Amino acid sequence: MITSPENPAEEYGSDLRPRGVPALDAQGNLYFGGGGGSSGNGLFRLSPEGQLVELVDFDNHTEGRYYPLGQRPIALLIDQEENVLYGLAGRDQSDGVGDSEAIPADDESMGTLFSIDLANVETDGSTTVTLLRTFAREADGCSAASVDSCFHGSHTAQHALLRVGAWLYGTSFNTIWRFQPDDSDSFAVVHAFGEEVGDGRVPWGPLVLAADGNLYGTTRRTVAEAGAVEGAGVLFRVRIGQADDRSDDEYEVLHVFDVEADGALPAGLSAGAVDGTVQTLYGATSRGGQAGNTVSANDADGFGTLFAVDIDLPVLAEIEISADPQTLTLGESTTLTWSVRNANNCSGEDDWAGVKATEGSETYTPSVDREYVLTLACMDANDERVEASVTVTVEPAEDGGDGDGDNGDDSGGGSSSGGGGGALSLLWLSALVLLTVRHRRRFSL
Repeated sequence: MITSPENPAEEYGSDLRPRGVPALDAQGNLYFGGGGGSSGNGLFRLSPEGQLVELVDFDNHTEGRYYPLGQRPIALLIDQEENVLYGLAGRDQSDGVGDSEAIPADDESMGTLFSIDLANVETDGSTTVTLLRTFAREADGCSAASVDSCFHGSHTAQHALLRVGAWLYGTSFNTIWRFQPDDSDSFAVVHAFGEEVGDGRVPWGPLVLAADGNLYGTTRRTVAEAGAVEGAGVLFRVRIGQADDRSDDEYEVLHVFDVEADGALPAGLSAGAVDGTVQTLYGATSRGGQAGNTVSANDADGFGTLFAVDIDLPVLAEIEISADPQTLTLGESTTLTWSVRNANNCSGEDDWAGVKATEGSETYTPSVDREYVLTLACMDANDERVEASVTVTVEPAEDGGDGDGDNGDDSGGGSSSGGGGGALSLLWLSALVLLTVRHRRRFSL
């Protein structure tokens, strides 16, 4: 509920038309974009106490009918660690947006990606905005028929913006893309929708980063064979790659919606809780769901459905190994204790070589005073190696030789010096070290 100003509609006019995907920070502040028509394009913050302020008035940055920062915010994301807000802004009834010099020759600007430092905001619409990327019609896959922007300017929360590690992932009207904010040359289209029969067309709604480390989303329609009416939408996944530039990201269609059985025109996903090795994703369709429902060129019959998708999470291999004591004197022994979960075919390596059970305890007596790294290696369910190690430090015996405590004189075998007792005291105070190894995750749908 807005408590201040008393009349927000009068205060902000046509700027105050919430649309797109809002964002919530750790303090409970809600950020959202607004605007309508060819004017009225604001970015707002609503506090938990109900105080509404305009952080950015994009109309203040216009050059004639050109919007250098973008025109209408339609998707927002907050990076809590960096205290930065990222946003997508579309183009609507203007002569262009963004940096015109960043657009290839004979191409056209279609939207922007921007950021705001939330530690330095103004409440009069004059907050500094950093332009990160200008989207181009042809170069960035924004040339879908009858669309004049990469980003639809409606209030329907169609577009997605999500952070995965150092990368931003988002959707345009016709693509899913990635971009690293601190590298202006990192932009890449991960997938262009609608180029093959059976693929999705027009991504719609939020992307979800599931517990398996991959992205999931939906499209509104499905590409049909020539002459046929397009289908009811798809559920897709992007397997996040391991390469530094994420060039090995992989897109795949997981499910094609049936208008009668599943519903039609899905509107995105949300992530449910993890239950053991399964996470459930939830979503809704806006049409379909009953026998006899059909899709048409622009719509479908029926009232829609709620649906759930179970994601099988990978089983992680874990190894715990410890030594007690971890520091000892030459001639003494240490007890190695270990346990293994979700892996087998284990063996010790180097100075502790030999086949090992998946759980056990063993006395180990080093033969030389030095540092030992004792490693237990096993094979996981993918027949890939996982390992864990513990370090044992062996100090020289006081007599410099066989460790029997005889220091070569008649003063009581070293007992009066306190050397032996002091070493033992230190040994009993040594900490138990547990090392856990996590292996690359594997999943199935």
